[in-house]
Amino acid sequence: MAQVTTSVTINFNSALSAGDSGANAFQAEIDSRDDGYNKGQTSFYPGDTVYILLFKGSNITGVTSKTSSGTLTAWGTTTVERKEQVTLANTREFSTGVPITGAYSFVWYGGEPSGGVNKVGESKFTAGDLSVAVGEITYQASADVYALSGVEFPAAVVVFIGDAP
Repeated sequence: MAQVTTSVTINFNSALSAGDSGANAFQAEIDSRDDGYNKGQTSFYPGDTVYILLFKGSNITGVTSKTSSGTLTAWGTTTVERKEQVTLANTREFSTGVPITGAYSFVWYGGEPSGGVNKVGESKFTAGDLSVAVGEITYQASADVYALSGVEFPAAVVVFIGDAP
């Protein structure tokens, strides 16, 4: 009889508080990019090495980590191209999922936001006026790369802890 398995990855983002420009952002995720360290793989077997991307805003310092199994090793830093849908529903502000550290561009589906769009923080944008608009942003983000190896069990938990002001 064949075995089947399923899994889910839940990303917990640090919430952006009112006035936060993204400098306190902190998010970890499996590197699922086709051209990334895991080569698009998102399911793993015990003994596989799993690469994790850690995105953090400029206010985050003193990052430490804990894992339930295996060894977590810092692997360096990489630049990741991301695409996200952005929506303004009679508002002026929107934010990207992680801080932008390089170039960015928009494609708007229909009308553009009234009064143009200005980047006002690491992940925060404002339109000149209240707007109703939807589009896609493509941007570059910097991530620290970690390799989790030596896990001999069917699951492991990795926790990253960072200091924020």
